[in-house]
Order: sequence, then structure tokens, then C-alpha cells
Amino acid sequence: MKYVIWVVGILATIFIVNIAILVIGAEGVVVVQLHASNQDGKMVTTRLWVVDDEGYQYLRSASGTKEWLGYVAEGREFTLTRNGETASYTAVQCPDKRVRINELMQEKYTWANSGLLRSTDGGVNAIPVELHPVQ
Repeated sequence: MKYVIWVVGILATIFIVNIAILVIGAEGVVVVQLHASNQDGKMVTTRLWVVDDEGYQYLRSASGTKEWLGYVAEGREFTLTRNGETASYTAVQCPDKRVRINELMQEKYTWANSGLLRSTDGGVNAIPVELHPVQ
């Protein structure tokens, strides 16, 4: 029994260390804060990865993390804070850009992206969201 507890302890430690590495890696590069109201009208802030391509900023919703996507759907206006600057946007889902945005996320977020996507769906069902500034 003593050896079983020892093995379980080692496995739990390895699991916790892996999660900590992913969290540290995910927050180690540019992360934006999306500010939007939920269905109840309460303001919610969500931290997300962002990449730039062809003059637009893109967010990505991986499987199981799509709650924020509902806050910006249907042309609703929201704000985004990046590098200390806050601006208003609307969003357009761009499933046709999935491969390109996944590649850019991999280049930018490297091993943290690989670890996160391995734990979800590999990016196959990720939804790229193109941000349009509100003038």
C-alpha cells in the first residue's frame, strides 16, 4: 500500500507541474483582455491569446472554451485591452481561416499552444474570430 501511495503522489505531482508549465507559458506572451456583457448583462473579462494577420487581430475559441464567443456574437460591440490600450470592436467568425490562424498561434505561443491543443481538439474545431475596430 505504501508503494501505491508513493506512485500516486508522483503522478499527481507530475500532473500539477505540467498544468503549471502550461499556465505560465500561456501567460508569458501577449494576452488580451476581452470585456463583454454576458446573457445576464454582467460584464465579464476573459483573457485570450491574440495574433495579427493581414491588418486584423484574431482570437481563437478552442473546444470547450467557447463561452466568451457567445458574448461577442451577432455583431455585438465589446472592448478589448491589449498592451494597456482599450478599444471597441465587433467580431466576425472566420472558419475558413482556421488553418492560417492555428499556424500563427503555434508560431507565437509555441509549446504552450501545442500542450493546450493536445488537451482539447488539436485546433480542428477552433473558431478563428476576426476583430473589426468600431470607428
